[in-house]
Amino acid sequence: FVSFVGVWRVMGQLAVSRSLGDRHLSQYVSCDPTISHVALPPSSGFVVVASDGVWESMTSADVGQFVSERLRTDADLYQVAADVVVEAFVRGSSDNLLALIIVFDDSSSSED
Repeated sequence: FVSFVGVWRVMGQLAVSRSLGDRHLSQYVSCDPTISHVALPPSSGFVVVASDGVWESMTSADVGQFVSERLRTDADLYQVAADVVVEAFVRGSSDNLLALIIVFDDSSSSED
């Protein structure tokens, strides 16, 4: 049973963006991944992988715009990801917060 309680949740508890943990709901949500392969051109940009705490307070468009703006001025991906977490907190997220940014075009980032 999926319902909307601030965000979409299984049995009113588990945010549907997750499938790991919450063993008592395993009959409703599988942790088996769906894997897809997609060829991307070098200028494809980036992808943000984040915990449901980020998506609770920011839309995909919000995060995309936020990260795009930060990457124009800051090449430190760690700092940009940390900024996403802080922004989600400032916007009122009450869940755990984690963000990971993967850049496909490395011209905007630096490596050690």
